[in-house]
Parts: sequence; structure tokens; C-alpha cells
Amino acid sequence: MKRIEIFSSLFCRGVVLLFAVLAVSLICIACERDNTREIRPPVTEAVWVTDVGLPGDEIVAAVGDTFEVRGHGFGEEDLFRLVAEGGGTVKVYFLPMEAAADKAVVTIPRGLPDGTYAVVVRRAQQEQRLGRVSVRIRNTDMLEELPDVAGMNVKGVVRDKNGNPLPGVAVSDGVEVVTTDAQGRYYLYSDKSLGRVFISTPSGYMPETVMNIPQISRRFMATNLSVEQFDFTLRPVDNDRCVLVASTDYHLARRNNDLEQFRDFVDDVNRLILTEQRPVYILTMGDLAWDEYWYKNYFTLNDFVTEMKDLNTVAFHCIGNHDHDPYCTEDLAATQQWRDLVMPTYYSFNIGKAHFVCLDDIAYINNGGAVGTIGDKSYKNYVTEDQLAWLRKDLALVEDRTAPLFVLVHAPLAYPNASFGNTYYDEARAGQLLDCFEGFSEVHVLSGHSHDNRNCQLTDAVIDHNTGAVCACWWWSGVYTDRHICKDGTPGGYGVYELEGKDLTWYYKGTGLDRDIQFRTYDMNKVWLDPATYLDDRTITVDGTPVAIRDWFSQQAYGKSFDRQRSDNCVYINCWNWDPAWKIEVAEEGRGALAVTRLWEYDPLHLITYTIPRLNKGSRPSFTANKMGHLFSVQASSPVSTLRITVTDRFGRVYTEEMKRPKSFNIYAE
Repeated sequence: MKRIEIFSSLFCRGVVLLFAVLAVSLICIACERDNTREIRPPVTEAVWVTDVGLPGDEIVAAVGDTFEVRGHGFGEEDLFRLVAEGGGTVKVYFLPMEAAADKAVVTIPRGLPDGTYAVVVRRAQQEQRLGRVSVRIRNTDMLEELPDVAGMNVKGVVRDKNGNPLPGVAVSDGVEVVTTDAQGRYYLYSDKSLGRVFISTPSGYMPETVMNIPQISRRFMATNLSVEQFDFTLRPVDNDRCVLVASTDYHLARRNNDLEQFRDFVDDVNRLILTEQRPVYILTMGDLAWDEYWYKNYFTLNDFVTEMKDLNTVAFHCIGNHDHDPYCTEDLAATQQWRDLVMPTYYSFNIGKAHFVCLDDIAYINNGGAVGTIGDKSYKNYVTEDQLAWLRKDLALVEDRTAPLFVLVHAPLAYPNASFGNTYYDEARAGQLLDCFEGFSEVHVLSGHSHDNRNCQLTDAVIDHNTGAVCACWWWSGVYTDRHICKDGTPGGYGVYELEGKDLTWYYKGTGLDRDIQFRTYDMNKVWLDPATYLDDRTITVDGTPVAIRDWFSQQAYGKSFDRQRSDNCVYINCWNWDPAWKIEVAEEGRGALAVTRLWEYDPLHLITYTIPRLNKGSRPSFTANKMGHLFSVQASSPVSTLRITVTDRFGRVYTEEMKRPKSFNIYAE
């Protein structure tokens, strides 16, 4: 009788468990069919699973395989979920789970894509987040177990989503570059020192994305003594006609109301995407987070990736100096989080007819860094010899050298000087990089770093477009004055590049501004930064000595530029995306055309939206204004005459203003 009771009890439990597994499996199948539904936040948050241990930072498994999550407190009715956010939607995958005393055994379902996920356990109306994990699915339905080749320790197949092989695709470990054969197969030998193998996405295809990040790389799981196979699947797209959003210097850190201000940029780009009848892609040029605040505010690259999820398109990222781990003093270690969470530090891809290369031009030093200690965050601006060697191999595969070549770096190769020439950060090393572009007829270097806007013609074929920062002045001007201004007076925003086959046009767009707003005018009779008017009567400490902020401001070069009341009827025109192919014409009513003179000067609006408010808060400005060469002046004959200003860009687009004078000067000046 006892045995019958035990058997009945076990039988009932087995039936219950069977139905539970079937129910979760049905949920999982339903989720495969509709995995983009909006997920409501839990009513409450709680912790019931303790001593959690996830199975490493990446799970490599096939459909039907299981993995274990250590922890005490899992319940038989708990739901195990992987959550990915991106493209404006939240994708949730329910995975079958069996609870044990000290672990949960989880099954990989069909339909789960490769990616990085938040691991969440749900119980009734409560959720507990266990951490994050990357998943890479071994597709046994299509996987071809390639035979080994002597001397090769990395192999794989590149296919389209229908299983067709893709020949001629470049595959690299950051040192060697090979291409797939007619069957889509590749072999290479790697010392695996850089940790990843990656593909150069061919024209007409895009990889799958997770959190907006293209999944172009795979992490090595074994030493160079072992052979590993990594397959890639791509989806076909028609992107010969497309739009590229070039953005840089987000500096997200959970400070200065930055996350709320960042929403304005996200909304602005998403509106652009909605208006376009062609694909739009995001290109970033680094400083997307802020190393110092990884540990001070607990805002890391992982949080940046989460914030990017609402941009409704694919984003290709380039690393900046503030995207390095400030606890590390060795460059490879300092970029480990970037490579794990974002992208390789250098790689290439193709969109339409154009070839793109992302490079890491930050040689990180960071004296004094250690676990628990932020170093001095020092670095040098150049592309290393190892990258240059890889770049030559990559560019050797580009067949059409008359099509645009885009090179994404964080720090610009050069910056303009008072003589309107170019000064290089490191002329010798810049020259080595420029030599790699020999034979290309149109090269566009996209850079950031300096939080201003400029176009430097480096050679007949190479233009360095330094793009204004998304965060403008580190989000400060938006806090002080609700006016988003970079160090040169450029509105915080981004570049827009329109690619039509091999034809390329571009413009700069201020966040929240119409695309036709391309310059700002100042009636210099009204621009007098009188310290007694603009600055409070307080002191700051400079080098240990108290100094009146009015005196300190007057002593600075930018203070001296606007320290007097003018009456010479001069007008300034700040044309932030100007280059020598633009034309600026000014006509005064009753007089006709006026001579236009290019200046090397500061922008006064930046000073009253960032520098002066910062001083009035009792802080010495840590990021000073930049003189720039896209400022122009004309001399009117009268203080009250109207000026007709006509600006024509290099593509023949015309922007105009009827400037009524006198024109007031304040933080709302247009």
C-alpha cells in the first residue's frame, strides 16, 4: 500500500511537471510568433533566488540543449525569461525551466536568436533580474561541420538567411583577413590574442542585431591550440540608396539630466527615419559613455547600449577615449568591456557602393589605474601599427576605389589653425594612415572628440569631417539655459550623409532644428559681454587662490574678444558646416553687396550659454570655448539697415536670412 501511494504521488508530480513543461513550451512557441509585444513592468520587484551564478558571459548551444543557472530559491511555477530591447520594441523569450534545490535547468528553444539578454525570473506579478548573458546558437539545421585544414584553427560558413552560401565575404581576427570561397567557407589561423573573429558585412546584406548592435563578431572560446567553427547568417537588404546619421560624443553618465536630454536626440533621429523612404543607419564616433562615471555613477557601456535601444535602426560604433575602462592601464584590457558589449575596436563593413572602416585611434595609457582606482585616463591619438597592417589587408579587397570610402575614428586627424591651415595631432602617424588611402578617389574621415564642427581638406581625396557633439557641452548648456551649443557655437546635433549609389551629399542637423538652419547671425553692436552685467559678484579658486570671477573672465582670451561696446555696425555669421566650396553673400539694403571676411574667433553665444553660467554657479569652466574658422564678418554702413544673407553649400542648396537690425543678443538668439 505504501508503494502504491508513493507511486501515485510520483505519477501525479510527473504529470504536473509534464503539463508545466508543455505549458511553458507553448508560451515559448507563442513568443516565437510574436516576440515584439510590449512588456509591462512588474507590479513589484523582489529577490527570492540567492547565490546566483550564470553560466559564464556567453552560452554556445543548439536548440534543445540545456544550461544551468546556479541559485537557491527557484520555484516550479517560476518563468524564465531572456529580454532583449532594441529597435523601439522589447523582445521577450520564455525558456522552459526545471527548478532544483540549488539550480535551474533551462532549455534553449527554437527561434531564440543570437544576442545579449537580461536574465529575468518572473513569479506571479514579481520579477527578479539575475544578470546578463550572451547567447550564440549553433544552428544544427544548417550547420555544416567543416573538415579541418592543417595549420588552420578557425573555420566557418557565411550564408544568407535561406541557407545559401555567400562567397567573397571578408573574415578577420584583427590580424589576418581572408575571404569565403564559392561555398561560403573560410579558414584562417589565429593566435586568438584579440579574442574575436568578425566579418566585413558585404554590400546588400545586414547582420542580425541585438540592442541595435550588428552581430558581426564571435568570441573565441578556446586557445589557439583548438579548432573552432563560427558561422554567420546575413539578411539581404537593398541599401544602394540610404542615409547615414553620423553622431558622436554622447557622454552618457547619468548626470546633468543627460538621459532626459538624450531623448531629444533619439526622438529627432527617429523622426528623420520615419520621413525617409530608404534605409537609415547610425554611425557613431566614440565617447558614448564616460569612463569616470562607470564607477562613480554606475553607468557603464552596458547602460549606454540599453539607452541606444530606442533608436529605430542599426548602429555601427567606434570607440572613444572615454569608452575605455579607467581601472586598466593596458590598452587591450581597457577595451575588454567594449569588445564584449559593443563591437570590435576596429572592423569594416559595406553599405551600398561604399566601404566603411572603424578604427581605434586612442592609444590608452592611464597611469595609476588599478582595480578600484581610476587612473589619469591619459592616452595618445594615433592608429597603431597593428591596425594599419590590418587596414592595408582590408582595403586591398575593395574593388571599386572610385566609390566613397568612410573612415570612422574618434579623434580627428587634424584641426584648423589661425592661418586657416591644418595642424595634425601626430603628423607622422597621420601620414602613415593617409598613405593607406592611396588610389581612393573620395575618402571621408568622420571624427568627433573636440565638440565642435569643421571640415578639413587633408589631401585632394581626403576630407576630415569633425562632427559637433550630440551632448554639445557635456549636457551643461542644456541644464543652464536650455540651449544646446557646442564649443564653436554649433548646435548640438549630428551629420547626415545621403548616399545614392556612388553619389554622396551631406549636411549638419541640429537636434530639434529644421535641416535648413545652417548658420546664425550676430549684430556685434549688441554683443558686449560686460562682466558687471553677465557675471555675479563672487569668487572662484584658481590654483589655490580666490579670484573674482569677473576679473578671471576678463583675463581670458575669449573674454577679451567681447569686452567692449561696439558701434562699427559689424555683423558676424557663424556657418557651422562651412567648407571652402561654400559661398556666403551679403547685401545691404540701399547699398548692395558687402565684402565678406573669414575670421578666426570665438562664438559669443557659447560663452553666455555655458562659460558664464558655469562661472555664476561658482565653478571654473573645465571645457573652454574654441576659436574656429567658420565665422565670417561684414561691415554694414548703418546700425539699422536690413541685410540679405545668402549661404550656398557645396551642393547648391541655398539658405537665407533677412537680418533686421538692430538684432538683440541673448541666449535665444537665432
